Amino acid sequence: MIAVRDGENSPNADLVYSSNRNFVTIVHDDCTFSRYSTFRDIKIFMNEGDIVNPGDPLGMASGEELGFGNQIRMLTYFRNDEPVVFDRTNDRTIQSWHYIIPQFRTNEGEYVLIEPDKEYISDHPEEVITTEMSRRERRSWSRDN
Repeated sequence: MIAVRDGENSPNADLVYSSNRNFVTIVHDDCTFSRYSTFRDIKIFMNEGDIVNPGDPLGMASGEELGFGNQIRMLTYFRNDEPVVFDRTNDRTIQSWHYIIPQFRTNEGEYVLIEPDKEYISDHPEEVITTEMSRRERRSWSRDN
């Protein structure tokens, strides 16, 4: 984990979007980053430097003030070697990050894109959690669970 911001949610109600949201950013071994946001104030369970395994709870969801109900927002991205320029006359439009649209695995083992306005229930099968772990990490994870 590389960054945590807790206790700094925007006090403004009924905002569809605000950059002032609590978040957790995790860096993965493949150099991708996942940023989870919209946690309740002082309800993030992780600290900077913690090791996070699949299925570990990060915190309590917030978002009821947005009018959509509680939710977690997730961005997955990596550093792009070739910057993308949207407007060559304005240096601020240079983007060095590439965003990934994640797919999720169903109980049937299929990979799908999630759809808006649908409810999903997460599951944490051991084979998915331990897939990318080394033998030592699997032993340690098995002892803790």
